[in-house]
Amino acid sequence: MTTKTALFAYAGTFLTLLICDGIWLGLIARNFYRDQLGALMLPSPNLAVGALFYLFFAAAVPCCQRCRRALSPRRSPRCHSGTGGLWHL
Repeated sequence: MTTKTALFAYAGTFLTLLICDGIWLGLIARNFYRDQLGALMLPSPNLAVGALFYLFFAAAVPCCQRCRRALSPRRSPRCHSGTGGLWHL
């Protein structure tokens, strides 16, 4: 995977997660979490922690796709063990 492809995958994943989660948290399940979690929720969201989560999560999704492709049956057992080792770090 080239750097350009990786950046496009990251940007696309980041935007998709941001849009989908914005719709989910902002419109669909806004009251659900407040009703179910109640006192466990902060009065206002911690945006810095949320931004950090999205940055790391958006990076993990393309990585998972690469690992899934690496674990295809056409790959050698050596490739499988190397990819499995990465998952356990």
